[in-house]
Amino acid sequence: MSTMIDQRQKAGAREWGALAVLMLPVLLVSVNNTALSFALPAISKALHPTASQLLWIVDIYPLILAALLIPMAAWVTESGVARSS
Repeated sequence: MSTMIDQRQKAGAREWGALAVLMLPVLLVSVNNTALSFALPAISKALHPTASQLLWIVDIYPLILAALLIPMAAWVTESGVARSS
C-alpha cells in the first residue's frame, strides 16, 4: 500500500515539474513583451516606425518562439532517444 502512495506522490511531483518547465517559456514571453511595451516610446522616437511596423515589433518575438517550438521539440526527442538506446 505504501509503495502505491509513493508512486502517486512521485507521479504528482513529475507532473508539477513538467508544468513548471512548460510555464517557463510563457513567463519569458510575458516578461519580454512587458519590457518591450515600456520600450515602445523610445523605439518610436529613434526609428519613427509606422503603426503597422510597431505591431510587427511587438508580435515578432512570440511568433519566432512559436516557429522554433516544433524544431526544438524534434531535436529534444531525437537527443533523448539517442541517449536511451
